[in-house]
Amino acid sequence: MEKDRVIIFTRILFVLFAAGTIISMVIVYSDADGGMAYYFLLGYVFLAFFILLYTPIVTVMNSRKLKWTEMRKRILRFSVFFILFSILNVGFDYVIRPADIDAFRVFSNAFGVSFGISFMDVLFLRKIESSKQSDSK
Repeated sequence: MEKDRVIIFTRILFVLFAAGTIISMVIVYSDADGGMAYYFLLGYVFLAFFILLYTPIVTVMNSRKLKWTEMRKRILRFSVFFILFSILNVGFDYVIRPADIDAFRVFSNAFGVSFGISFMDVLFLRKIESSKQSDSK
């Protein structure tokens, strides 16, 4: 029951973040200049930082319930994607602007994308377990 609450809370957070992103883009591109717009954007920034903290914590908590073979596959997939995206990012940076290669930006982008590809479905672990059980029947 508590797992369902975490999944529902996670879904609500992601829907709010998506809606907030759209509204924030409209506010920024229309150059809105009111107090309400300022407070909305401030709240959106706090929501973004909360999601940045919330996602890895819930992912680690849910990944503890995975079997070691499944976890090993995910870690291997993460490592391969991290190396691949890092090499691609450095390669594109070298071709486009060879004098300005920022290692922190390269590795943080590669880390975020590879983490998202490898572990994003672990946030909704209850759905994974129920779908695997229904496939085995």
